[in-house]
Amino acid sequence: MIGFKLKTMVVLLAAGLAGVTNRQTNPYLANRGIKFNIPLDARTPTYSEHAGPAAGMSSEQSNVAEMWSMDFWTRFLDEMARHRYNVLSLWSLSPFPSLVRVPEYPKTALADVQGRVYNPTNSTWSTVTLKTLTMDDKIAFWRRVMQYARDRGVDVYVFTWNIFEYGTKDSGYGLTSTSTDAKTKDWVRRATRTLFDTYPLLAGIGVTAGEHMSGLSNAAKDYVNGVATNGLQTPLQTADLMEQYADAGLRSVNGLTAGTNKELRFTLGDINAMAWLGRYYAEKILGATDLALFDRTRKFEEQNSAVRRLETALEHWEHYASVATSQYRPQLLTRIGYVDLNHLTEKAAADITMAKEWKPGTISLAAAKRTPSSAGSEADLTVRVPLWQPQDFTFTS
Repeated sequence: MIGFKLKTMVVLLAAGLAGVTNRQTNPYLANRGIKFNIPLDARTPTYSEHAGPAAGMSSEQSNVAEMWSMDFWTRFLDEMARHRYNVLSLWSLSPFPSLVRVPEYPKTALADVQGRVYNPTNSTWSTVTLKTLTMDDKIAFWRRVMQYARDRGVDVYVFTWNIFEYGTKDSGYGLTSTSTDAKTKDWVRRATRTLFDTYPLLAGIGVTAGEHMSGLSNAAKDYVNGVATNGLQTPLQTADLMEQYADAGLRSVNGLTAGTNKELRFTLGDINAMAWLGRYYAEKILGATDLALFDRTRKFEEQNSAVRRLETALEHWEHYASVATSQYRPQLLTRIGYVDLNHLTEKAAADITMAKEWKPGTISLAAAKRTPSSAGSEADLTVRVPLWQPQDFTFTS
């Protein structure tokens, strides 16, 4: 409703009351949301709150007190409504100790709001109390925030990464981040129930299968081995779908021009860039599959196919980088470092060299060298690669 005020004023000035007509418009996207990593407390952090002396104060650590300011949420939610957003998702590693008093685990409820302060003079950190609040005060505050959001048509969700027990260290319950710990499972279940009981206006809760969720590894192993289990796709199927979606995306923007509409120009550019990125990953997956076959079969035609796939993937990456960097500038991102798409072209080219130099039996040899003492948990078998999202870059003019 707020978003239509300016348009209504323009109509009135141009045509008077005669120009005002009844109209009902449905949005193209029913749910238009914001992902908000929320630093509720130094004891219940959000993701990637750097605490190293070299990092200094992160944006998360600097804004803990703001999360408990009604003035902040009033202005933030007003802006969401003005720009027609209607979903707010609040992401935290372990939100429960800062938001609820779990009847079965009352000592996990945290009093006050604490933050960490960095002193650059002597490179030291100290924990201080930023606000003096009881749990009842905190509950009243967040009920007020959710009511304000509801009054503006914004649904509030809480998302958790798993499994984390931040904020429960001094509770005495012995909660851990181990996926098989029965007491922790019980606490999470009861804390989730209490969250809904405490906040009737909470629209929902999101759960991510993140770190410490080693119990899901069997499905991951089946996926890696090419077994389509429980709806999971094989690499070849995934690559085929990615290529289909990429081609459809390119067809959808072919011939379209944005004129002077800046927002449309960025949107068309994003579709174009993501299509080329999809083509890149489709070819890279196929190339990796061919290389894995070569590793096992020792057939050089499989290696040659892998090289050709990866050469095509490099071409697609260059297209993607060209389009994306015309809209986004390189940026320093949390947990990832400095991201420059053109510079990453070297990494894509390195895949070709690796494929050309690949020796059959490399995969099986590496697996044989893993001993029970060095293998770690099943979750550690997953290859960890840096993740980044081009849409997180800042816009250029």
